[in-house]
Amino acid sequence: MRAPLSLGTLLLLALAACQKPATLPASPASRAEAAAQAGALAFPASGRADYVRGFANGARMIDTALALGQRPYLPRVAPARPLTLEVHPGGAAPQAVAPPPEVEVDPATGLILQTFYSQGLDTFAQGQVDGFQWALAPHRARLTEARPAPALPTTWKSLRPETPLTLATGQTFIQCQASRGLLAWSIQDQGFPPRRRWRPLPAGLAPHHASLAGDTLWIDTPQGALGLDLDSGAIRQVLPTQPHPANAEDTWEATLLRKREEDARARPELLKRADQGDMAAILALGYAADDNAEKVRWFKQAATAGDPQGMYEWALLLYQGRGVPEDPAAARTWLQKAAAQGHRAAGILLGGLFPP
Repeated sequence: MRAPLSLGTLLLLALAACQKPATLPASPASRAEAAAQAGALAFPASGRADYVRGFANGARMIDTALALGQRPYLPRVAPARPLTLEVHPGGAAPQAVAPPPEVEVDPATGLILQTFYSQGLDTFAQGQVDGFQWALAPHRARLTEARPAPALPTTWKSLRPETPLTLATGQTFIQCQASRGLLAWSIQDQGFPPRRRWRPLPAGLAPHHASLAGDTLWIDTPQGALGLDLDSGAIRQVLPTQPHPANAEDTWEATLLRKREEDARARPELLKRADQGDMAAILALGYAADDNAEKVRWFKQAATAGDPQGMYEWALLLYQGRGVPEDPAAARTWLQKAAAQGHRAAGILLGGLFPP
């Protein structure tokens, strides 16, 4: 028979039982789930499951970025900014007008903003933003980098379409080039391999001058002077368009006129190559065409032949109703096909014109 426990032993066992936690500490996953479920209560029942999924996705963005040693993007939800068309008198083709440019860097943290444009309540996107902010909170202090707005440069260089331009500051050299709907640049720091960057430029933001100041690439456009983060391309500053000395040889219009003349001289050879199925010639004829019907002919041919750039251009014509009846549904289909083949601009435009 076992000896009875002493009073002292019984007291110690009772004290240990009182101090034992009723439950184990919650895991990070369970804390995230609890936070997501609490946030979802602010939304209609039909959207709560999407909110919870978005919350988990946003929280994982932080974990993934930190595990890779990268600074995460900062998501936000904003009302959709649809493209509008500007109709010109005299039968000229209507032109898509980009919304006014806006700063794309969060001033409080220095993180680059990733904006989800929504036409209504998007509970998944809002959950993603809230999940990101929830997971960011413990790391916000060390991730915050004060980045004052960049100062406007004092010197500019003329940036002609389709023509490389070299800029330099300190030990950094870049070569940038503006083409239809795109600005691309290559960064060369002394002693390091070049880094290549690009960003889409909607109609209305065609740059005519550029400058390099520190870690900011400045471009001057009809809608303002934009200070771009050199490494990411995000807009850090938007200022009024700057005055520049007039130079007839350097104007955007004069350069385009010279290019049209060159296109006209090259047309016979391009037609010959296009008849042989040369895709570069087919696209070149579409770009050189001043008539919408001619653009439809070449870009539709390129699209149906499976070329992603042709799909992209054909989708723009369909969306804008240039030379064909306006057909947003068909435009969406062609943008999806181009994006599926890795066409980045198509993917970006798809998200802007047809948000989920």
